[in-house]
Amino acid sequence: RRSMNVSAKKAYNREELQQFKEILLVMRMEALNDLRDLQESAESSGGNKESTQPYNLDSSFRERSLDATTREQNAFLMSRQSKLLGYLDAALKRIDEGKYGICITCRGLIEKGRLEIVPHTQLCIACKTGWKR
Repeated sequence: RRSMNVSAKKAYNREELQQFKEILLVMRMEALNDLRDLQESAESSGGNKESTQPYNLDSSFRERSLDATTREQNAFLMSRQSKLLGYLDAALKRIDEGKYGICITCRGLIEKGRLEIVPHTQLCIACKTGWKR
């Protein structure tokens, strides 16, 4: 008798889950490509140069500082992409297990719009922001 809305709905249907899976797979491929590009950049810019030659008398302090900063940024971005890949893989696993789209805090259904924007999230907006449902 009651119309099915997000608050009454307990889980996403097969078609919706397939749409989320496709979004996650595209994001995963992009993250893998980004990580590969970062790794290639680190290797081509002499990511291991520091260990074999920690100090080059011919390079200026500014050049050495920029090189170090670039390596640090690259390492940070690679770490971030690796973490994102872990989140995406976990979300894909939740789809396979039938647990996708359920908030880990309140056990309610995560809003579809939120999942379309952050498909690897495990929290509904209310729980993420601390609001009561």
